[in-house]
Amino acid sequence: MIDRIKQIMEKENLNPSSFSERIDISKSKLSHILSGRNKPSAEVLIHILDSFQDINPRWLLLGEGSIVESKSQNQDSIEKIVVFYKNGSFKEFHRN
Repeated sequence: MIDRIKQIMEKENLNPSSFSERIDISKSKLSHILSGRNKPSAEVLIHILDSFQDINPRWLLLGEGSIVESKSQNQDSIEKIVVFYKNGSFKEFHRN
């Protein structure tokens, strides 16, 4: 995971100081992560994903897929929406 964090820093052209500011964590916390002393917490990972919304979460967490998430893939994945009413009835909306 350290390598993937470094790849994000390289992709965004950020040094450790500016990266820590961007993701709103202390410089020492980032230093400990990059040195391998500490593993990144869930909070740090959330900060990274919130700060860089094009980063593929699956890539960051598991190393699977590409660094950048394809937005069109996510938008095209909805096939239908079902609305349930209090009276027990429902209505389906299918994608054309």
